[in-house]
Amino acid sequence: MKPTPARAGSVLGLQERSRAAGRRPKRRNARFRLPASDLELFTRNIATQVEAGVPLLRALEVQADEHGAASAVVAGELVVALRGGVGFSEALDEFPRVFSPIYRRLVASAEVSGSLPAVLGELADFLAWREAVKSLVRKASIYPATVIVACLLLIGFILGYVFPRFAPLFQKLGNDLPVATAFLLSTGQIVARFWVELLVGAAGTVALGVLSLRSPAGARLVRIALARVPAIGPTMWSIDLARFARNLSVTSHAGVDVVHGLELTKDAVGDRRLMRGLVRAHERILGGESLTTSLAGTRLFEPMVLNMIAVGEEAGRVPEVLERLAAHYDRKAKEAVARMLALMEPAVTVILGLVVGGLAVTILGTLYKAMAVAGR
Repeated sequence: MKPTPARAGSVLGLQERSRAAGRRPKRRNARFRLPASDLELFTRNIATQVEAGVPLLRALEVQADEHGAASAVVAGELVVALRGGVGFSEALDEFPRVFSPIYRRLVASAEVSGSLPAVLGELADFLAWREAVKSLVRKASIYPATVIVACLLLIGFILGYVFPRFAPLFQKLGNDLPVATAFLLSTGQIVARFWVELLVGAAGTVALGVLSLRSPAGARLVRIALARVPAIGPTMWSIDLARFARNLSVTSHAGVDVVHGLELTKDAVGDRRLMRGLVRAHERILGGESLTTSLAGTRLFEPMVLNMIAVGEEAGRVPEVLERLAAHYDRKAKEAVARMLALMEPAVTVILGLVVGGLAVTILGTLYKAMAVAGR
């Protein structure tokens, strides 16, 4: 259920009347969703006001009065919770699909340390970075997907429209018709006859694929398959390392200890190998080992990265070092996407040329043979 901005005032009034009557209203906030861009704007607005000295409750009230803002309903219910004596982080727990575990944990830590304004600002920057990563992934996938769809449509046009036009001429060859041409001609007749059914089937397949990607098992299978592709696998790995470094940097800056920081970070990466490595590192830290030794035991990180973390631990500057590592991996992720696109463009073009060229050669070769037979 997605919150409707116009309901903010009515929700606030209803819940205040219910609380005044001495009973807590039944909540359905676990189903609420908020677009990522709206969550970033909401967080940044609250951070800006709190940093300026505005009390948190007043900042939320201002946000709840924002007509047309999707976050107004969320802010309104947070106001009700705070007025009822509930802590801010506890109130956020009622919106698990809006506020991620790392968001709620950082706010809880900030409430204890008294650094809520700074942490909210960090969270806003973190959310903006996360959207930038998603945009990077979309950019990496849009071009090949577009070219593949265009290629399939072109092949369908050639098979379903062009080939049937030459069918009467090709049939004059009888048994002399090349096998490839006979196969393409039969395929073209099927496409021309059942093109509506084929389009519906293709749309259904795409819809089923999208639904499968939304399930954890389906997304995991797709990731495993893509990780084996030469150009795509290293790019996905670089993006996951950037997520690891950025998440651990944000939690460390917010005052969350390394043990809990790793626990939150492992759920933010998508690569199963990296996730398992972080679980092992988390267990080794619980056993008394340092962050550097624990990460070195995973054999997933470069010596340069481990040396930087070791220096940070010795100097007591782990948050600063992690921030530099996050910037390092961000840069590597962008470079990996650029390399992948640079490799994919000519590869897709060559494949498209081979497919279309093969069809053209088949048509022209058969036409030449048919003309030779007709001239006898």
